[in-house]
Order: sequence, then C-alpha cells, then structure tokens
Amino acid sequence: MSRTVFCSRLKKDLPGLNAQPFPGAKGQQVFDNVSEQAWLEWQHIQTMLINEKHLNLMDKEARKYLNEQRDRFLAGEKIDRSRRLHGPGRRTRSLIICPADQRPQDTVIDQFTQFSQAADNNKAPILEQLKSLFLKPARILEIGSGSGQHAVHMAAALPHLTWQPTDQGEYFAGLLENIERLAPLNVSPPLYLDIATSVFPPTDHIYAANVVHIMPAALLPSLFRGAASALPTGGKLCFYGPFKYLGEFTAESNATFDEWLKARNPLSGIRDIETLQARAEAQGFHLLSDTPMPANNQLLVFTKQ
Repeated sequence: MSRTVFCSRLKKDLPGLNAQPFPGAKGQQVFDNVSEQAWLEWQHIQTMLINEKHLNLMDKEARKYLNEQRDRFLAGEKIDRSRRLHGPGRRTRSLIICPADQRPQDTVIDQFTQFSQAADNNKAPILEQLKSLFLKPARILEIGSGSGQHAVHMAAALPHLTWQPTDQGEYFAGLLENIERLAPLNVSPPLYLDIATSVFPPTDHIYAANVVHIMPAALLPSLFRGAASALPTGGKLCFYGPFKYLGEFTAESNATFDEWLKARNPLSGIRDIETLQARAEAQGFHLLSDTPMPANNQLLVFTKQ
C-alpha cells in the first residue's frame, strides 16, 4: 500500500516516495514532505538545468547550485527555469533518424561523443533478443546509457517502444548531446539517475548493458530496490554483460577482463550470478532466462513477481 504525504510543492495529499531519495536529514525531509510526482518533476527539471547551464557535477559549486534549486522547487518557490524545458515530443533534432531497415547504421557512428566500440559491437545481437522480449508498446528505462548508442540503435529498430536513457557524473553531458542530435523521437530526453540516491521513474521494463560489473557491488541492493519500485508486476529487468557461476569465470578472457577492471577501480568486477539472484529475489524478482551471448557475455532477464 502506497504511503501518502501532504506535498510541500503541490500543496495536497499525494502518494509519497518509497524510500529516501538520498541519505541524511535533508533526504528524510524530502521523504516526509514531497510526493513522488513532485520528485519526478524535479528530476526532469534538474536534467534540463544541467544541460542548459553546462553544469559539471564534479564541481562543488554546481552541486550547491542544484541543491539550492531543488530546495526552492520542492518548497513551491520560483527557480531558474531552463529555456530548453520542452514538453514531450517538442524537441528538435539536427539529424533525422530513419527506420533501421532504411539506413546504414554506420552513417552515425563517427558522430557520437564518447563513442564506445564495445557498445557498437554488441548492439546487434542484443537487439535480436530484445525483439522477442519487448513485443508490445512499452516504456524502457535504460540504466547507464553511456554515449547513448544503444538507445539510438534499439529505439530506431523498435519504434513501438519509448526509450528513456539515463546516466550520471562525467557521462551525462555527452549523453545529452548525442540524444539531442542523433536519436529518433521515441527516445525521451535523458534523465540524471544516480543508482545510490535517485528515485527510479515508473516504467514498464528496465535494461542495462555492461553496468553491473562497472558499478560497486555495494550498490546492487539499491539497484534492485529502485527497479522494484519502478516496475509493475510482470515487468522485465534485463542485464547484459559477463558473469561468474559458482565463483568461476566462463572464459579465461573474462578472468583477464576482471583483473583489468579491478586495476582500474577496485570496486568494479565481474559479479556472481548467484549474488544477483539473491539480491533480485529479496526484492520480488525471479530469473526468467539466462541467454549466452557473443564474446562470453550473458543476457539475464528477471521478472517482477
């Protein structure tokens, strides 16, 4: 049963958040006094402010500015509105993307900021799986979109889907630029989503490629909690990437990759599927399928019970 709060922004009783959006006294204050609707509105406005004002969230002053704007917005006060804050379907593109079967995909490859060769290599085999997983019109929340290459490719090939890309930190500015220039119109403006602190927006299914082995293992509970709060019963949660089984790598190349990941960031590393299953089941998910993919990767599909 959803909890109700008297929303400080919208001045009426509305469904509240399922959890604190971030730690500390301020996070508790938001949890106690802000509705889910108002918080999601703020996340959209925050994304536009970051884009319009070219904010670097590694900069302390930028974070301070956003926190001040957040507090004013949630209190019902005036804030700095972005000039680029358009409603759905009102964005303009500098490049029109045609349906996937009418254009060569390679024509846009060199136009991506922060282009990822790995994302380009795996997009086709992943798409073949998504075609059978997402047969009906639906909203797809992509976690860790990076450059947005998968968002552009999948949404163009699956026009019945509405694709919501997200990312955070150093990747967000490039994602905003790429989606604005290159994406088809069934891709929504990117949202800034930090797994540790953000409230996941409601969606029909969730997709994440090469995210679980990059993020710290300590954030796995937050990932599954966020997914559980966003998905309806029957919603799918899809993870692509390399995994271990009973502590064993599926290939020597994955063991080498794991060493490289940990040398780059000790908190990264290829995860055990048993750990993911335990975290998933704790939040009401069931492993629906585990499909082998090229280059010693897997596509795991969980469904919310």
